Amino acid sequence: VNWMRLNIILVDNGSVTYTPRRVCSLEGSSVTMPCSYTFPKGHKVTTAFWFKGQVPGAESLDLNLNPEYKGRVEYLGDSNQLCTLRITDLRESDSGTYSFLFGTDVNPGGWMGNPGVRLNVTGKATA
Repeated sequence: VNWMRLNIILVDNGSVTYTPRRVCSLEGSSVTMPCSYTFPKGHKVTTAFWFKGQVPGAESLDLNLNPEYKGRVEYLGDSNQLCTLRITDLRESDSGTYSFLFGTDVNPGGWMGNPGVRLNVTGKATA
């Protein structure tokens, strides 16, 4: 009788959650995009940032480094579980999808929540 021993390794993956996934706001106002994330035990977060778009790449700047958002973005999270983003003085050009990406010492490529948060900025309210 041959017995086969099967080892099962549970992989604890990281994840990003956005609630809600769609936000609408007026030009000139502010918006807060709630976000939370998890990562495997034993990992240390080394990189964490928001960018405009759904796929990270050369054009995907950390919003804090993007001149179009200078002085208008604030990360309200921490390096453990919260990744909430606030954008002030909204412009119609801010409309689009925003995504959060984070990496750890073990997985520098990191995790990203897809499809991100869709922001729709409409014209200023009129009296």
